[in-house]
Amino acid sequence: MPLNTRDLAAQTLLLMAAATLLVMGCAGLIGWMMFPGILVGPMLVPDASIVTVLIGSALLATLFHAAVVRLASATLLSILLIYTLLHNQVDNGVSASLITGEPRITSLSAVMLLLINLCCWLGIAPSRSRMVWRTVGLGLWLFGGVVIVLMWQASVAYRPPFSSSPLAALVFVFLTGTALLVASWRERSKRLSPGKHTVIVALGGVVISCLAWLFLSINQRNEIEQQAGYLLDSVQLNAEQVMTARLQLMQRMANRLDVVPAEQGLVLHESDAQRYFLDTPSL
Repeated sequence: MPLNTRDLAAQTLLLMAAATLLVMGCAGLIGWMMFPGILVGPMLVPDASIVTVLIGSALLATLFHAAVVRLASATLLSILLIYTLLHNQVDNGVSASLITGEPRITSLSAVMLLLINLCCWLGIAPSRSRMVWRTVGLGLWLFGGVVIVLMWQASVAYRPPFSSSPLAALVFVFLTGTALLVASWRERSKRLSPGKHTVIVALGGVVISCLAWLFLSINQRNEIEQQAGYLLDSVQLNAEQVMTARLQLMQRMANRLDVVPAEQGLVLHESDAQRYFLDTPSL
């Protein structure tokens, strides 16, 4: 049966969503390896990057009916999320992840990801699985909307429930939710077959966009470091100038005191010292 426009649009969207998740995760891991210990711009923490790669792989495997890859990704994802929940429960999220040595995923995010993992385990073929995919997709959109409203209305001190950059986390939430909804509403559950040219264009666009995001984030970090360096140099120069002026002032006072007769020394010393402290309020 030939594809209609709706099927082609759905297939292209699903392919781009899965590819974007894969590239987002890989970009986060690359940023972590290049700049360990620093979250480069709007990026995911390393644990979340691994999760994103696994979800992207499971989604692609589901669409292409690669059951082995889907179940393998779901298994690894389950292990990572269960470990995260247990570790968070033990030390309340204080210590770093044992996997990457960086901040872990929050417990709320881990619970949300477990729902996505459930979809990966079930697959998309049975009708009940479609309902689960649809429900989880709507839940992700609702969750992302609530977080945006809270961020918009709350004060500056409000912290979103993510250990990653809120921007990257929200992109992941809405992108994954959209993919689950579109996959559950497809009229056909057969293997994804968008065609060679569609795959090349979709993957090329996703890779270029994510690489541009990564390079812009790295460039932003470099600019911030450069500005911080200029600021530190300016502070150091001002401090050196102030210290030099103070030392010169004290040296002149010491030179004056050296030529004072001994019998007048104590009175003049106290008077000169008092005037010095009055002229230098910062002391």
